[in-house]
Amino acid sequence: MVGNFFEVKRSARRHFESLRRSLSVSAVHDAGERCTAQLLPWLRARNCQTIALFAAQSFEVPTRLLTEALLADGRTCVFPTVIKGERALRWARIQTWNDLQPRTMGLLEPTSALPLVSVKDIDCFVVPGVAFGRDGSRLGRGAGYYDSSLAQRASAAVTIGLTFSQCVIEHLPVESHDVPVDWVCTELEIFTCVK
Repeated sequence: MVGNFFEVKRSARRHFESLRRSLSVSAVHDAGERCTAQLLPWLRARNCQTIALFAAQSFEVPTRLLTEALLADGRTCVFPTVIKGERALRWARIQTWNDLQPRTMGLLEPTSALPLVSVKDIDCFVVPGVAFGRDGSRLGRGAGYYDSSLAQRASAAVTIGLTFSQCVIEHLPVESHDVPVDWVCTELEIFTCVK
């Protein structure tokens, strides 16, 4: 039974990774603009001041436009740095997008000189994922970095998954340590997760 569960999870990850990587450059760019147009007023309406974001890879919903709009609003934008060997993330405040440099596994991360922000001080986490379920289930890349950070967040902090509409289904296979999200944003909609 356990072997079947992990194979289902691996199969789902392969399927959605393939789907994301098959999207055209223009489709990815369009999704980034549409998600920003929805997510920016959503974050403003909730008065989120300190927002955790991520620098999207070429096959993820772009986050630069959203980040620059939030910085222009005077919001605090924090980005993760992978702490190798600990399955943990360290969060640092950026002033501009150029504060992000290629580091771990080629990912854009904050430079080491930037001020750190406690995970407990983050109001909202914009969370990457290979896929999301309408019930809040999240399929990550498998390393567990985000799960460990989200498990330590303040109780009032909100989490919102950011993905393409094609990467949303009703439910994904999860394990006990997988932390669900509260909301999901795609280029078509923002919805609250029914858990």
